[in-house]
Amino acid sequence: MPADFSRIVRPGLTRGLTPDQVQELANATIRARAGAGDIVMAEGEKVEGLFLLMEGTVDILKSRPDGGLELLNTVEAPTVLGEMSILTDLPHSASVRARTNCDFYLLTRPQFARLLERDSTALYKLILTIAEVVSRRLYRVDDRLLDLLSRSERAPLAEEVAALKESLQAAWVPRSFET
Repeated sequence: MPADFSRIVRPGLTRGLTPDQVQELANATIRARAGAGDIVMAEGEKVEGLFLLMEGTVDILKSRPDGGLELLNTVEAPTVLGEMSILTDLPHSASVRARTNCDFYLLTRPQFARLLERDSTALYKLILTIAEVVSRRLYRVDDRLLDLLSRSERAPLAEEVAALKESLQAAWVPRSFET
């Protein structure tokens, strides 16, 4: 098992893994690298897998209606990328571009499915970490929405954002909870 995988996964991405569970995840991933400026994943493309960013910095980019790209965030290792797509099997919601040279471990969709079929405790712990990452990111989105809504000079935008918020809330209800 590569030493850097253990170093990042245990404290940064999946707290509480046993050494055997770390080994299980390490065996299920493949090493990937990206040079500065490379596109790691493209918005709208099919899911390749879950990227565990081990070293480096990436930019999260979203397409604008005018065809340009909007920088949403800059993220440093350690973190996960592609977490929404791996869980939903939907295309990537944003693009990820390497800002610096980056090292990743890639958990491909087929390997993710195999671990799920085997009831892998290591995978469940990783999913718990993914849920925490998604929750924190959603928390920041809520703050941004609130900031947009509170700007009085942009009252028409507030109505649009409120409608967006309503549609997002409807989409967040897990299908298993629907009646």
